[in-house]
Amino acid sequence: MSFAEKLQQDRRLLILLALKSAAGYRAASRLLMTFLESMGHESTHDQVLGELQWLKEQNFIALFESDGVTVASLLERGQDIVDGKAKHPGVRRPAPGEF
Repeated sequence: MSFAEKLQQDRRLLILLALKSAAGYRAASRLLMTFLESMGHESTHDQVLGELQWLKEQNFIALFESDGVTVASLLERGQDIVDGKAKHPGVRRPAPGEF
């Protein structure tokens, strides 16, 4: 697995973590981009939107638009991934006690 693939898996896990921690389990794409940057993942808005679309396709999140802003909402399947109860090859599995 390439370094780029590992970064992508980590970025996806961190997005799910951010949504788990957010009020109402939802956040705007720009806020998620800021969170990723704070965790060492310099990401473009297009990269974040691409990851959100991928997470939606896996049924980990739901997406909706509000006044031209993309908002992501954590789904139960995504919660299971971030809690380490389920795993998926496209998302890094959290280490025990990591979050």
